[in-house]
Amino acid sequence: MSVEAAVFYVFAVITVGAAAVVVLARSLIYSAFALLFAFFGVAGLYVLLGADFLAATQLLIYVGGILVLLLFGVMLTHKLYDLDLKSEVTQFLPASIICGGLFILLAWPIEISFSLPRLGNVRIPGPCGRRAGRRGRGGRPGRRRRRSAGSS
Repeated sequence: MSVEAAVFYVFAVITVGAAAVVVLARSLIYSAFALLFAFFGVAGLYVLLGADFLAATQLLIYVGGILVLLLFGVMLTHKLYDLDLKSEVTQFLPASIICGGLFILLAWPIEISFSLPRLGNVRIPGPCGRRAGRRGRGGRPGRRRRRSAGSS
């Protein structure tokens, strides 16, 4: 395994694990901090893909703006209203059934594509020969244009 693959797997585990904590955590504060790690994991994946602008945008807009706004909003309103910001994870079984069904629905075409016979070298018929290329440059097919003495 190459170093790039190992770093990819580390960022993927961080992203998926943090996203699972976002969904399954009972406290809104824990979910927000897990969302921070999920955003950092996605930004790391963008860097691995060579999309540095997307990674910087991910960090500036999502982590720097939206997540900080969410945390300040939760922390400031929590003291005002003295609410219990706990959420119950009550629909775990229906959610897992729906996720399993979606996985099967999305993985089925991939499985079918592996069972199809391979075609090998396929030649596409059509105007792809020598003459078709000359028609696009102006002039009649089969004739070359003469160069003038002054052109290079």
